[in-house]
Amino acid sequence: MRYWYSIHKWSSLICALVMLMLCITGLPLIFHDELEDALYGRPHLAAQPSLYKDPDTLVAAAAAKYPAYKPLWVGIDYEKPEVFVGLASPSNGENPWVTLNAYSGEVITTSETESPGKTALTWLFRLHADLFAGLPGQLFLGFMGLLFLLALVSGSIIYKPLMRFTAFGAIRAEGSPRQKYADLHKLLSMVALVWAVVMTGTGVLHTLASPLYTHWQTTSIQALLTPYQNQQPTSHFIPAQQAVAAAREAFPGQRVAFLYFPNDQWGSPYHYMVFATGSTAVTAHWYTPALIDAATGQLTAVAAVPWYIRLLQLAHPLHFGNYGGLPLKILWALLDIITIGVIVSGVYLWILRKRPQPATGSGLTATEAPQPQSTWQIWKLPLLIGSLTLLGCGSALFGAGIWRGLSWLSLSLPLLTAIKLWMHSRQNR
Repeated sequence: MRYWYSIHKWSSLICALVMLMLCITGLPLIFHDELEDALYGRPHLAAQPSLYKDPDTLVAAAAAKYPAYKPLWVGIDYEKPEVFVGLASPSNGENPWVTLNAYSGEVITTSETESPGKTALTWLFRLHADLFAGLPGQLFLGFMGLLFLLALVSGSIIYKPLMRFTAFGAIRAEGSPRQKYADLHKLLSMVALVWAVVMTGTGVLHTLASPLYTHWQTTSIQALLTPYQNQQPTSHFIPAQQAVAAAREAFPGQRVAFLYFPNDQWGSPYHYMVFATGSTAVTAHWYTPALIDAATGQLTAVAAVPWYIRLLQLAHPLHFGNYGGLPLKILWALLDIITIGVIVSGVYLWILRKRPQPATGSGLTATEAPQPQSTWQIWKLPLLIGSLTLLGCGSALFGAGIWRGLSWLSLSLPLLTAIKLWMHSRQNR
């Protein structure tokens, strides 16, 4: 057990500052959409996609802001009525973007006119995603995430012997400050354990997104372009709306969420690459690309999506908590705060390790178990909390209505349990 304790201690200490930074910067990013709407002073309106302007009209409105630039991509938002258009300069390599009102084509903002508040959100996101270091920063954060996962697993292993004579959630009133912080650390850890594993695991997957997508593009997608290798790309493209219509025929019942114009950077110089998604919380992030011939408008192929890309796509909503409405985001934020408490209390325990501690009393509080506990007694409540957390994280992925309500309830119960135990322990002091 000393071996696992050493692993837990050092894996925790090495990644503590980085993980604390990620938890703190991730907190406002949970409410990214709400903060963005507040910064721009506009209400969060529900989208009506049937009223959206066609892609060519919106691209023309964006190109009017940058006449010398060529359209590169279009992203369609189905949560709020906005469409994003990315452009590319044929000379200087700049890639500005424009956000448009999907109903009117009015320009909302551009990459050059971001508000200071929006710039702060972008800064926070870059810090959170890659430390402003690109792929090396992402891989470093991924390594820190793996260390944190190791700390969580090793902490679970040493939890049983540490709780042999202590009931779940007991924060002993009589004892040294280190003992009280240790009790608090164990309570918070068990409440947030499964959620922290999900967040850290999906975060590690996000750090691998760039190389994995590149691998997919250079293998599976490039293989579909073999028949075109000796052809010159066409200089006359069909309208984007025609490519969207062809993709909708290829994906009945789905919706077009993104498209690349023909280019040699990402996708194909011979095709529009159109990405379709489903309408549920899960399938809304499952992007499946279709190659539409830019000269004829005919469907060339639907690219197979490998399992590791599907896993990355599923990790997106699970990491950001943006698939269950505002109540789920609030619960996400509370669990993030608890995880911050786990990290801070763990570091503080290490700081207190060599300080002389006052003698402990021999009395037992009402929350202490006077007799040794069995394995089941030690783990029954943590297992229940973990199961509720998994249910809460997963149920909202299946849809709205009752599924969201089940998600909110399942995630609320562990938090209420922790609050009740903490208040009970304070009453016994």
